[in-house]
Amino acid sequence: ARLMRLDDLRERPDVEPLSERLWRRYGRRAFQMLDLIEQDPSMGVDVMDNADYLRVELHMAARTEMVTKLEDFMRRRPKIDLVVRERDGTLVFVEVRARRSDAHGGAAASVGAAKRRALVFAAQHYLLRYANPPPCRFDVVAIDGGHIEWLRGAFEA
Repeated sequence: ARLMRLDDLRERPDVEPLSERLWRRYGRRAFQMLDLIEQDPSMGVDVMDNADYLRVELHMAARTEMVTKLEDFMRRRPKIDLVVRERDGTLVFVEVRARRSDAHGGAAASVGAAKRRALVFAAQHYLLRYANPPPCRFDVVAIDGGHIEWLRGAFEA
């Protein structure tokens, strides 16, 4: 991936480099994806601005997971750990992150810009089921070692 200079395809600096992400998500299957991108560079393009998926990922899913629609693809990749409703009717999307220690910034710091975008995208998809969506909030439950902290309204959408 680095030899193909795939990381240069990314215009947003706040997303994980492709050379790392493909290996993390797909392991050995990343080789097939790289071959497809090499044959057709448009396969290395993001298909959506607010979710971090490449065209090649959709094509591979269509081949190997019997995915025929984008909705099928996204449904199989849930991004929300927990959805709860407060007494006042507010819908709360909760991301739970755990780290053994806070040596690298801790659990809360691991919810970066790319993860926040993915959570917002998943929440928007979830809210499609409502004719009149309720008020929403994004919380993070951060678990560092044995310490648990619930960060209400951790970020705005």
